[in-house]
Amino acid sequence: YLTTTVMAAFFGSMSTLMFMGLYTDESSETESSPPYVQLGCSNPGFFLAEDIDNGSVSCSDQYATDDPNINFIIEDIAKTFVTQSSGATQVSLSDTIYQGIFQKIVPSNIIGAFNDSNFAAVIFFAILMGVGLSRVVLKAKGKESHLMGILKEADAVFQLIVLWIIFLTPFAVCSLIASAIGKQNDLGLMFKNIGFLVAAAMFGWGFQVVFVYIGL
Repeated sequence: YLTTTVMAAFFGSMSTLMFMGLYTDESSETESSPPYVQLGCSNPGFFLAEDIDNGSVSCSDQYATDDPNINFIIEDIAKTFVTQSSGATQVSLSDTIYQGIFQKIVPSNIIGAFNDSNFAAVIFFAILMGVGLSRVVLKAKGKESHLMGILKEADAVFQLIVLWIIFLTPFAVCSLIASAIGKQNDLGLMFKNIGFLVAAAMFGWGFQVVFVYIGL
């Protein structure tokens, strides 16, 4: 199993590298514009504007907000706006264990852990809940637990909701695909890249079949 998995990863990477140079990126690099600023005056709606005839500067309300006459370029001579970094923060092993493990798996609010998709905290809470529930059931000595009845009914409700979600998933996926296609400016380029992706996947599957399933 390990050998076939490693070979599948190798064939997938090799087929991807074979088609990497054929993909075309639609996005193009844009030149960064200089930093502009608009200076407002004490009167509402008035901005500091430059007269293109004599170069004088005065407050005026005769210009629109997108008029270049009220745009001024900022030159950060003293490097005041430059963000300076002191380098990577040194974190000790104990801080890494405490912040990366204990603060992750021990939630301060289990509802917040569900909302934040903190799977480690959810699993840790589920383990504690299962162990505690099993101890309660064992102490009941065969008697039906009210909490177990509630959990069984909740499980049935959640399974029904999951079935509804699975039923609606194809429609949601079609909506996402339609939205992604609608945002594309060049459909021919998009479908060409999809064709290369499918071809790369077919080559990877072909290598796996020929060298693993047939060769071995």
